[in-house]
Formats: sequence, structure tokens, C-alpha cells
Amino acid sequence: MNITELLKGLQARQDGANAQVGELRGRIEHLTVALTETEARLADLATTRKVIAELAPTGDEPNPPETTTAYQAILNAFNQHPNQAFRVRELHELLGMPTDDPGSTYPTKSDKKLPGGSALNPMHRLAPGFGPSEQARYDANRSVVSSTCNNAAVPGRPTAGEQRDCDEFPFASSYQGAARYQYEDDPYRDDFSVRYIDSDENQEAGRRLGAWYDNDRILSHDPFIVVIGD
Repeated sequence: MNITELLKGLQARQDGANAQVGELRGRIEHLTVALTETEARLADLATTRKVIAELAPTGDEPNPPETTTAYQAILNAFNQHPNQAFRVRELHELLGMPTDDPGSTYPTKSDKKLPGGSALNPMHRLAPGFGPSEQARYDANRSVVSSTCNNAAVPGRPTAGEQRDCDEFPFASSYQGAARYQYEDDPYRDDFSVRYIDSDENQEAGRRLGAWYDNDRILSHDPFIVVIGD
């Protein structure tokens, strides 16, 4: 074999390897897209499962009437749409459950108004480290939340051995927190909501909120809003 034939052979092998690399890269891109879609679907399913688990009866309770409980309504929704992976908002809308109704939250109040959803009705940052009065108001927010969370009617209460935190909105780190009525008069009494939620998720959300305050320099009295996406 002379040099020319050797070079031709090597070139052919190189061309074949290049073609194989291109094919493998195409497969990787396809698998990466498929993996991203599957992970998103898995996250939706996990969230939906948590919602169902909160509404489902415990093993010691009798089966609920088929037509009168949210638990059975959810089962019916999945039976009617067996191949659909519901997001929480989609499931709420299908079942006719309120997603943007402050009056349906606890503590109950028919004319409850929760701020923070639009620029016309923002929350305002309350930085407890800014001064003694800010610290006192922050502590008052936490105190009202703590006493409210002791009520047996608070939704999502943990079962024996279950780790859940009682979370509030608006945040204790806002001037619109639970103790607002103590500083701005009684019409603001009960203009907040509480619910027990997963401890890990609640604490991670708190860390991210604190990091956002720092990173975006949200200072005391600065307005801000929180918008929940689909």
C-alpha cells in the first residue's frame, strides 16, 4: 500500500467518524429536549399528587361520598382525562375551585383584600434590621400569624409525624403583613391568609425571597409585587 492509498483510507475513516459524531449529536439534542419535557411533566405530576394527598381521606376515615368531596371530584377528573398531566391551576379550573379568591382563604373574611398581585396594589418591604420600629412591626406580624396557625381550622394541618410549616401571605417582611390592622386601623384585620405547607418548600421559598431582596436591593418601604405563573 502506497502513501496515497493510506491517506484515502484514513480520510474515509475520518469521514465515517464525522458522520457518526453528527448522528450522535442529533440524538443527544433530541434526548435533551425529551428529558427536559419529561422532567417538567414529572414536576407537574408531583405537585398535583401533593394537592390530592392533602385532600385525600386518611386510612382511618371512611370513604367519602362520591359526589360531594373534592377528593372524589379529583379522581373523577383523572378518570375522565386519563392521559392528561394536570397542572394545579388547570385542575382547579376544571373542578371549579377558586384560584384567585381571597375570601376562600383562612382566616375567613368575605371582603378580604390581599395585596401584591398588581402594581396598583403592591406590598412594601419591611426590613426588620432597618430600625427598632421595623423590628417591632415584623415581630407583630409573626406573632399574629403564630397565634392564627394554632387554630384547628387552618387548612393543610399536618398529621402525626408529618413535617409542615404554617405559611402566611402577605409576607411578614412586608408592611401589609398580618399585624397591619394594629398600625393602620381595624379594617385591615384578617387581611392575610395562612396554610400549612411542605416544610422544605416553605423554607426554600423564604431563602429565595431573602436572596431576591438582597440581590435586587429591595429596601425598606420599597414596593414590590408577586405574580404566580401557570
